Amino acid sequence: MKASTRTALALAVAIAMPVAGADDNPAQHPSLALALKAARQGEGVLVELEKIAPFDESNLTREYREQRFGTLLNLIRAEGAVCADAGGTHAPNPVKVPSNPLLNEAAYLHARYLAEDRKAIEAAGSPSPHTQTLTDSPLFTGADMGDRARKAGYTGFVNGENFASGNGNDVAGHSIMQWFNSTSGHCSGMFSRSFDEFGFGAENYVNDELNGNIEFKSIFMTGTR
Repeated sequence: MKASTRTALALAVAIAMPVAGADDNPAQHPSLALALKAARQGEGVLVELEKIAPFDESNLTREYREQRFGTLLNLIRAEGAVCADAGGTHAPNPVKVPSNPLLNEAAYLHARYLAEDRKAIEAAGSPSPHTQTLTDSPLFTGADMGDRARKAGYTGFVNGENFASGNGNDVAGHSIMQWFNSTSGHCSGMFSRSFDEFGFGAENYVNDELNGNIEFKSIFMTGTR
């Protein structure tokens, strides 16, 4: 599950850590179920999830982004969806998938490589965001996702890796929306039952080629213990 299409998004709504009580259950929101079952309606999904847990604009830490992504991922998995890719319909799965700190580290370091070495990567003719080719870079952590996970100390099996790129502070929400709307397997990959843990990481950078916009690179890795 790879994503190479760069999409600049301006999304003001998404989700955060859920509030306590009945709202923890997406089934309490019928409109969420409808949104999740509508193919290519990622923005509608996030609008509904915002009702459950608003994005905390004052907290942009790495830890918050990891938690927020996990909350969003498990909410949409619990509701099920009809993806626009070849994976089709995904039944509700109430089993929550936990994040793994080692996969978080591997994902974050790869996102940092993509963000901070982006100009050198382009100059070297390395368009794929899933391969690290700058072996002399201090940010190099391994050629492929398996190498990078092992470098971080992960001993499980790495199933796949998603990549997103865009702008805005809600990195987790923007990333999920890109993958939910994907027709190349990224949506179905989020609903797969073949992984039992995941990692998420993102890094911001100033795009001096686009009026100094604050943009991001993000990575979602899945693994099996």
